[in-house]
Amino acid sequence: MCGRYTLTVSPAELETWFGARSEGVKILPTWNASPGQDLPVLLKTDHAWFAPMRWGFSIPAGGGQSFMINARSETVTSKSTFKHLASGFRCVIPATGFFEWKKRGSEKIPYYIHFPHLPLYGMAGIYRPQTLDQDAAFIILTTEPKGIIRTLHERMPLILDQEGVEEWLRNGQDPELRLNLSEQSRAFTAEAYSVSSRVNRIANNGPELLRPEEHTAPLTLFD
Repeated sequence: MCGRYTLTVSPAELETWFGARSEGVKILPTWNASPGQDLPVLLKTDHAWFAPMRWGFSIPAGGGQSFMINARSETVTSKSTFKHLASGFRCVIPATGFFEWKKRGSEKIPYYIHFPHLPLYGMAGIYRPQTLDQDAAFIILTTEPKGIIRTLHERMPLILDQEGVEEWLRNGQDPELRLNLSEQSRAFTAEAYSVSSRVNRIANNGPELLRPEEHTAPLTLFD
């Protein structure tokens, strides 16, 4: 799962790396991108551009509604909930890192995860287009993790380098491509370290959230 992420580069760096235009969209760095916020998303038709979209949207579930922020890349084109979006509404979410929480004793410790050799990257996503009744919104696709991420959570975002970004936007409905992108995503070398619990509060947003911080929660027999 991916429930918080960072995007800490300048708009110029973002446009250069993705080969896209902001087209008047104001893009601000964020150290605590959270569900429900409007965030920049990469789209592409005859050219690539960034559009602001809300992270997360509701889907029918059990006679009610369920708020979704992630979807499994393995099944996104087969599930009726997402099938039509995966076929024509693919997007890429730019990021520089993300957070996961690991339970230790009675405390959930936040960890910051980043890729030293990929300081800026994309996360594969799908989006719900804007209509008269609803705003445009996106969700992030996930895959199975490897390495250090696997010790923190059973899922991770589907990470894309520049070539992967192009492939996802062009051919994201191809199941073989999604398998290849997932394998590539898991192959990127990640680093992780514990950070302050201040990241738990959405209102906190600044570079201090990425400073390493040790936690002293006691271990239990079940850790």
